[in-house]
Amino acid sequence: MERNRNDRGASLFAETFAGIAAASLPMVEQRPPMISNRLLLTVEEAGQLLGVGRTTVYQLIGDGEIRTVKIGRSRRVARCDLEAFVEQLRADVATAR
Repeated sequence: MERNRNDRGASLFAETFAGIAAASLPMVEQRPPMISNRLLLTVEEAGQLLGVGRTTVYQLIGDGEIRTVKIGRSRRVARCDLEAFVEQLRADVATAR
């Protein structure tokens, strides 16, 4: 009898813990915050839009592929410069064919 009570207690604990764990997980995958209407993006946000990492974006900036602006101590990428970079990539592919 004592064992049944312990088994039920353990089972109840497992069910409760599983419910709490499931409730704390997001129901949808994590997505970057809405940045579509912003004029200036952080380097990290620019990387998210391009689908590359922050280090790659800094390399592209260093190589002069992507222009940036500086506001105080912050470096930002203008959306139009990011779009121009993508268009240049498309043009390069088109001329290579």
